[in-house]
Amino acid sequence: GSRWQLSFKAKLYEEKTGKGIHCNPKLPQYEMCPLLQLQVIKSKGTKAYVFTRDNEMRWVANEWNTFNATVTFTRRMLSSVKGITAGIVGGPPGSVLVLDNIIFSQLTVTKSPKSSQDEKKCNQLLTGNDASSEKNSGWFGIGSDVGTEAPGYDEKGFAYRAFHRGGWYQG
Repeated sequence: GSRWQLSFKAKLYEEKTGKGIHCNPKLPQYEMCPLLQLQVIKSKGTKAYVFTRDNEMRWVANEWNTFNATVTFTRRMLSSVKGITAGIVGGPPGSVLVLDNIIFSQLTVTKSPKSSQDEKKCNQLLTGNDASSEKNSGWFGIGSDVGTEAPGYDEKGFAYRAFHRGGWYQG
């Protein structure tokens, strides 16, 4: 198996008013905060969804907030999997989810890679993770539209923006 860490900077605001949204990741209504959604496609074509949240995240409306979570994939879990699609969702209906500096990296490897080239490929799971230009860089929405907005986390460049969201499960 292997362990993966996801981290990113996030904001939530109301699409109509631009007002920042507060969320509390410790509440049972975890879907009101950003979270990782994994769609696991099993070898027989059935799908299962796994959601991971950052229970320790400190959220402040109108500011960039840091999300950190670790996901473990066991060999048994992966033995019947055809594919896994990752997405970032969460936040109330009508909210805009803004993301920047997205990093999804492997923490442990069960087998040694064949070469350092293989290891490098394995650790570069995401490209275009910081929205440094106005282009979406291959990102797409899950039931929403995706674009960019300025400024990004570093107060320059851009951040990804998921909007026209009808529910927390869209991102």
